Amino acid sequence: MGGYLMRLWNLPHNIVEAITFHHNPIHSLDTSFNLNTVVYITNILEHEQSDILTKTIRSGKIGKPYLNKLDLLKYLPQWKKVASAMKITHQRDKFEEFI
Repeated sequence: MGGYLMRLWNLPHNIVEAITFHHNPIHSLDTSFNLNTVVYITNILEHEQSDILTKTIRSGKIGKPYLNKLDLLKYLPQWKKVASAMKITHQRDKFEEFI
């Protein structure tokens, strides 16, 4: 739905693609490292940090084939560490706002 609306609003094709395939970029015709990949990875990491992943994503069945195809799977542990550190920093900042 989001991709459809972005297309109606004449947003650039790469943005429409990234929104359309942010859960399944492997279904996009463009299988290179691109905006689809960045949005997909950050979406998964954000959901993982927010602990609202579905069982499918939580089990790793979605991300690994796509990331492996792009030779990016080796970076996933590092990205998870960065996302975790960002969550801790964000939580601390939110806590300090209330003090």
